[in-house]
Amino acid sequence: MIVKEGYFYHIKDDYFALANDKKLMKNKENGNSRPMYLCQCEKDSKILWFVPISSKYSKYKKIKNNKEIKGKKCDGIVLGKLSNVPHAFLIQNAFPATEKYIDHIHTISGVPLNIKSKLQKEIRKKFSKVKSKYFKFHKGIFPDVIKIKRLLEREIPLKERIESAKKQAALLNKNRKHTKNKSLEILK
Repeated sequence: MIVKEGYFYHIKDDYFALANDKKLMKNKENGNSRPMYLCQCEKDSKILWFVPISSKYSKYKKIKNNKEIKGKKCDGIVLGKLSNVPHAFLIQNAFPATEKYIDHIHTISGVPLNIKSKLQKEIRKKFSKVKSKYFKFHKGIFPDVIKIKRLLEREIPLKERIESAKKQAALLNKNRKHTKNKSLEILK
C-alpha cells in the first residue's frame, strides 16, 4: 500500500490493543470505523502520525471557542470541511502508528479522500507546534505518544532502527555545521 500525507486511513483494532491507552480516541464513531487523517510521515523512520477527526463539529467548536474566550490558544483543535461537511481535526488526540496497523485507505465512491491544501497546511503547522510542545513539556496531546512510539519502534527491525538513527545523526550534524557557519558569518 502506498501511504501518503494528506489522506485518510482506517486503523486496525490491533493497534489500539497494542497501544492500550485509555486516552486514545476510540476506533469507532457512530458504529463505524473512524477515519484518521495522516498528518506526518517522520523522515528516515517508519513512524506515521495520525490525527483523528470527528463529525461532532459543534461540540469541538464550543470547546475551542471557550478556550479562546479565556485568552488561551487552542492549537489542539482545527475546524474545517471534509467533503463540504464540517469536521473537527483533533490534534490533541494525535498518535503515532506504522503502516502495519493501517487497515485501508478511506474512500468515497471508490476515490481516496484527501483535504484541500490550505486546511492541510494549517493542520500540519499546528500539529508540528503541538507535537514539539508535547515532546518538551508533555502537554498538548492526550495519549501517551512517547510510550506508544517506543512500542512501535521495538517492532521495527534493529537493522532499520540503526540506519534510521545514523541518518538522523547525520542530519543533526549537517544542521549544526550549517548553524555554526551562519554564526561565523554573522560574527565577521
